[in-house]
Amino acid sequence: MLAFWGIIILFKSIHNLFHRMGPYVLKYLDFPLSRRLRAEFFLPPTGRYHHSTPKSLLGFTFNIPARIETIIISLFFIQNILLAFVGIETIENSVFYDSMSDQYADSIGYRAGVICMAELVLLIVFAGRNNLLIYITGWEMNTFNVFHKWVARMTAMQAVIHSIGYTIEYVQEDYYTEYFSGEPGTAWFIWGVVATILMCALITHSVHFFRSINYELFLYGHITLTAVAIAGVWLHVIGMEGMNYTYAAIAIWAFDHVARIVRLLWSGVTSKASMKLHGEHILEIKIDYSKRWKFYPGCHVYLHILRTNRFWQSHPFTVVTSPRPDDQGKLVIFARVKKGLTKHTANYLKDKPDQSAQVRVLVEGPYGGRHPLHHYETVVLIAGGVGITSIYPYAAQLRENKDKAQRMVFIWVIRNEQPLSWFQDQLRHISEDPRIEVILFITGSNALVSNEGSATSSTTNLDKSPLESEASSQTEKKSPLVSSSVFDIRAGTPDLRSRVAHDISEAAGTVAFLVCGPNRMNDDVRMGIVDNIADSKHRVDYFEDSFSW
Repeated sequence: MLAFWGIIILFKSIHNLFHRMGPYVLKYLDFPLSRRLRAEFFLPPTGRYHHSTPKSLLGFTFNIPARIETIIISLFFIQNILLAFVGIETIENSVFYDSMSDQYADSIGYRAGVICMAELVLLIVFAGRNNLLIYITGWEMNTFNVFHKWVARMTAMQAVIHSIGYTIEYVQEDYYTEYFSGEPGTAWFIWGVVATILMCALITHSVHFFRSINYELFLYGHITLTAVAIAGVWLHVIGMEGMNYTYAAIAIWAFDHVARIVRLLWSGVTSKASMKLHGEHILEIKIDYSKRWKFYPGCHVYLHILRTNRFWQSHPFTVVTSPRPDDQGKLVIFARVKKGLTKHTANYLKDKPDQSAQVRVLVEGPYGGRHPLHHYETVVLIAGGVGITSIYPYAAQLRENKDKAQRMVFIWVIRNEQPLSWFQDQLRHISEDPRIEVILFITGSNALVSNEGSATSSTTNLDKSPLESEASSQTEKKSPLVSSSVFDIRAGTPDLRSRVAHDISEAAGTVAFLVCGPNRMNDDVRMGIVDNIADSKHRVDYFEDSFSW
């Protein structure tokens, strides 16, 4: 079981190493068979289209993994079944069992119990923020989250098989009533039942449908149920060989939480943040932190806002920087106002002068890996709404590296012009570099665009995500960026699949796409690459920051 995941992680780590060694390795690994494999297995979703976009069935929503993830999960499931049921040896006229069915039940129950304990360790490893495998394999947190959920389902399945196997044996041997009596020496049995029930409850309440209703309720419920379930496992196997797996799981969990505290302290316990509310839906947070760690493209932090009655909550936010001289060295966050912490903070700022305030914060980070975009000759960055915070740092990095011979296309799709007011410093900064082509699409019907003649027609029905719907009811003055035509601004919704095909066909060398936006946008770009990668003349790679965990 552990060897299976060891082999998968080894192959992905080697792939990640090759990916980061440089452009020559990328070109060497690009040949017709590799393109076909990526087009058929590594890039597409399991079905025809949906990956980031949840599917719906009977009112319940769920996410569909990528095709390669489904292959790995399927092999993992098959292995679970084979290890639990195949190759069981029995002894006729055994002095330890009353019947052959007792032997089968005992063997299956024992096997399932061992598998369950081994998978418990994987479960904790894949769930951690400080999962070192993220950096070794190059997999995003989203990928490990997919594996975490499926390992959890297999763990619960093995716990149920373990319980059924021993229930059959104990009923036939007339032990069941005794073990449920609560007499001294039977607590291990009761706690095993409790742990099994809680594992089943955990995988039930963790589906996308329930997470999307109230994530905070899901999160704290998940933590509580997990803690009680692990305690139940401990009390069930105490004094048995399964304790070694329990020790390992708890040690990994403890390491993750100690590392979180260390990151938080290293970032500074006296950090201050300047917060400003833009319109109704965007928070701008500038953090003066310890500077003991250096910002890098792709990083995100978990932020505690200490003034609220929710100081214990920490939410992940992508970090950018500001080109303004007075903001040098500060971390900058642009967050969409949703429920919970961000809504509470927005309501607080509404009553302040200029809708801004100074607030003490705690910063836990940095987390996340850096995409190796610097190895590609052409880079296409595509964002929707606040997703710009994920792609901007890569453009800013190229802007600072004046000797880098790289072409970059920077596409930002927004609902209206209001985002131009809170991100104008960053946009002006990258637009000054002739290597970076900046294109803005304003999808709102009342967009005031200076070069409407270059607008594209709406052929792709992107979701009107809340990421893009900031203050659409407000009457704003025309943005100076729009008036001055600093860059290419177009009205309408872009046909991203056609855009991807165009960029691949026109690329003079290796090309990388990074997308962060509404679910439909991510899936459109992914499928645009899948449709064209097999016929491309050069290496094409796809990177996605969806932060859907």
